Amino acid sequence: MSLFFDYKIKVGEADLDEEVLCTKWCPNEPVLAVSTTMGHIYFYQEEGEPLPNPPIQRKSDAVVLQWSPKGKILASGWKCGTIALWSITDGPKRENQSIHRSEISMIQWSPAGHRLVTADENGVYAIFKTDQHGQLTLLSTQNRKQGAIRHCVFCLPPSSQNPGEFGRGELQQMTSSFFLGGDKGVVTFATDMGHNADVQQLRDSIDAMELYAERNRLIIITKSYLMIQLSIDEEGHVSSASKFKLSIAGENGLRSVLWAGPGLLAAATGEAMVRFWDLANDENFFLSLGALSSQGVKKSDKVICIAFNPEKRMLSAGTKDGKIIMWHCLAAAVTSKENMSAKSWEALAPQTLEKPVTQLEWGPGPNLLSASLQGFGLSIMNDTILHKKLSDNFACIQTAIDRITIEDIREESVVLKTGIRVKGLDVSGNMVVVWNGKRAEVYECLPNEMPRQISTFPTKARYIEILSNGSVDNSLIYRAVGNKIEVCNMQGVVKKNYSFSETEGAVELLDINNRFMAAATSNGVIKVFKLRSVKPEVIGSGRFEETPPAPAQPEKRSRGQNHVTPPPAKLIGSIRSIRCNSDGTKVSILSDRNHHNVNVPDTKLYVYNMDMDVVLSYEFGPVRYPTSHFWDSQEPKLMAVESLCVKGTETSSTVSKVQPNRKEESKTAEVDDDQIDVTTLFVTQDYGIQMQDCFSSDSRMDCLLGIRVPHLYFFVSPSSAENGKLIPHEKDSIPSA
Repeated sequence: MSLFFDYKIKVGEADLDEEVLCTKWCPNEPVLAVSTTMGHIYFYQEEGEPLPNPPIQRKSDAVVLQWSPKGKILASGWKCGTIALWSITDGPKRENQSIHRSEISMIQWSPAGHRLVTADENGVYAIFKTDQHGQLTLLSTQNRKQGAIRHCVFCLPPSSQNPGEFGRGELQQMTSSFFLGGDKGVVTFATDMGHNADVQQLRDSIDAMELYAERNRLIIITKSYLMIQLSIDEEGHVSSASKFKLSIAGENGLRSVLWAGPGLLAAATGEAMVRFWDLANDENFFLSLGALSSQGVKKSDKVICIAFNPEKRMLSAGTKDGKIIMWHCLAAAVTSKENMSAKSWEALAPQTLEKPVTQLEWGPGPNLLSASLQGFGLSIMNDTILHKKLSDNFACIQTAIDRITIEDIREESVVLKTGIRVKGLDVSGNMVVVWNGKRAEVYECLPNEMPRQISTFPTKARYIEILSNGSVDNSLIYRAVGNKIEVCNMQGVVKKNYSFSETEGAVELLDINNRFMAAATSNGVIKVFKLRSVKPEVIGSGRFEETPPAPAQPEKRSRGQNHVTPPPAKLIGSIRSIRCNSDGTKVSILSDRNHHNVNVPDTKLYVYNMDMDVVLSYEFGPVRYPTSHFWDSQEPKLMAVESLCVKGTETSSTVSKVQPNRKEESKTAEVDDDQIDVTTLFVTQDYGIQMQDCFSSDSRMDCLLGIRVPHLYFFVSPSSAENGKLIPHEKDSIPSA
């Protein structure tokens, strides 16, 4: 479950509101750049607080903003023709006022961030060489005299559809050429050495131009709604692949066009729908606002803008009536081989703002969305995951942005109102810690008493775990901060640091079970610690990677001995959740796989076996995927996994939901897309991962909280009750061994 919280921003200084021109999120930091009609560029953080840096100010207006893809440099284009660079760390960098004499119409960075292309309303474009320090060196400039240039698409060969798979040097070689398009309908092929040639002349101005990397095609949509696909060869020559007229009833051209998956193009057309063209399968469909009339969306409302978050697989749409509507992609895998349809998208509850939404921008990560309103107004929507945790004494369930329901096994509950907006929580013994990336609060929860705040302290920790040692003075906090784990007392005072190397990556996830802690890094490294005292002791380390096949031929070593060189191992995916078992010998993992820059939940549960140094897997697919996982606090071989059905594909309606080795009586059961399944598993040295039982949870049960033999614990949130409750559930008497 998640909750969107709306942070309304008053743009401007003192009591003066300023109208927003454009916004752009930094891809690496939660910093939003906002330009206004009064010649300012302001910078805001994820909860709407302005950066301490002074705003940028000129007598002109910044009409285009673009952040560098790899660094923290903002390129701004102004009405007066100035191009300026600004750094988050150093402030103003370089600027150029000599190339462009008219309003800047386009700015585009190369995928590696080493080239910057700028263009203006008169058809002049320039290519700059840039670096991570914000240096700006002019390579070439051309005056095409063919009207405003508004689109720039860098070329990538078919094998490089995911730029993140390549090093910076490889990307620099790949992306030295690009296509330009604009108001006169001319498509130009150009290189950073100054060479250029017109490759296509269209009758109308170009509304959208995108690179279809999977098929190495250039996709163009004109103002008269003609879609043209041009095949690109290695030398930049193009040939017509297809051309057809789009059936669109909207006026004034396309509002926004973007990729919503490999080969899946989405567009806001000013109609009461979002249109999709599945270019991979030559299909099209739409998501209608009329289907949301029961949720307060008028059938007469129109979609003005859209934005897509590939990490969250979420499409958001802003409307004329001030609604923000979101659809979550439910397909098992967003691949070009799978037919997408309207059934592949599930609508979430609409958010209501007071004015028409003119621009939407997803921020870095999965949870930040900015919305610009017509006239004066800007909001940052922060999607907060509602966290939950079960300890031996009680359970904590987040029910609001700043509220935690604490319930013990005797079903006595209290509501804790925190002083911060909670983005994470952990519980151990009678201790509870909550944090938001800037500050943490620690509470003690004793029976028959209200929670008592012990401390609050500033911290930039990405993740926090707490270990209760019977008293406040002896308890410890473990914080993931950058490339290290900080060991602190209850007041947040650091007592010890454990550092990870740059190769191992930044610490992103922690989990404590009994007196063992697992940590996972951004580079797929997994470490297990025994928590004896202030200094954690490493007892195992591995990587979340596939086991490479043995090489066919051994190499000859210089001393005459045969030496087998194993091929390089590949990470299985990006880790999104870890859990440590009770004796520190196994770590279970949930992950996402990146398919052409779109995150897809893996249908497997993985278990890293520390003793064998191997990653085991258990398949829940093809139509189910694990969503949460828990080890028993005493039995190190037993765990429970919650899984959901993947909706929206033909496969999910035709394949039985029976899992491997599931009981025979379940094989004829019909698939219920909304049903939560719970699977209990044994993980052993001799037999790997074996299923003990699998059943569908009661429809009243919102989510699984954990396992304590012989019970599974669920959270039930009745619609008529303000606070839910914790209930134990016993299924066929879960064995203790």
